[in-house]
Amino acid sequence: MSDGMFPGARMHRVVLAAAMLGGVVLRLIRFAENRPLWYDEALVAINVGSRDFLALLGPLDFEQMAPGLYLWFLKGLVMAFGMHEWVLRLPSLVAGAGLPLVVWLVGRRVLSERGALTAAVLAAIAPAFVGYSAEAKPYGIDACVTGILLLCALRLNERDDRGRRLAFGVVGLVAIGLSLPSVFVLAGLGVVLLASAWRRRNGSGT
Repeated sequence: MSDGMFPGARMHRVVLAAAMLGGVVLRLIRFAENRPLWYDEALVAINVGSRDFLALLGPLDFEQMAPGLYLWFLKGLVMAFGMHEWVLRLPSLVAGAGLPLVVWLVGRRVLSERGALTAAVLAAIAPAFVGYSAEAKPYGIDACVTGILLLCALRLNERDDRGRRLAFGVVGLVAIGLSLPSVFVLAGLGVVLLASAWRRRNGSGT
């Protein structure tokens, strides 16, 4: 069924695919510039290069903060490919490339088809998101992880079963290791899910 300016499902798919591809291209262009590490990136790199995996779970030097699993990914990549700018920025590139798709998947559950597509296009071309995709800092990963948590919570709210609860729990644990703000996102989503479950039970009992 057509939605506003889009004549049909085929055009919708074309625009969505163009947004996804365009977002990837913009991020690859930014990534390929291979700019020198800026101050905070360099401090993260020093911590990753000078510590073993266990030490990366403790307080970092130079007043830096980053989640443990993210630092482990960086450490593994550095051990495999060396200490290079593109190596340190690779996790952010992957998360940034996937963000528009995650935004679209979330949007189609809470918005119209046109609204979901608009949100995906904005996520694909937003300068901040493009920039974060080429930084050795987890800001772009924070955005992608938040979107994935929202998607899992929406799926669980649509149908509360053991499989979706397990999936939400596993994704939540991984999210905490990848994104410091995910703790607050999970707390908020937990409150909303509990309130929604209570309302459903209360409604079914009246």
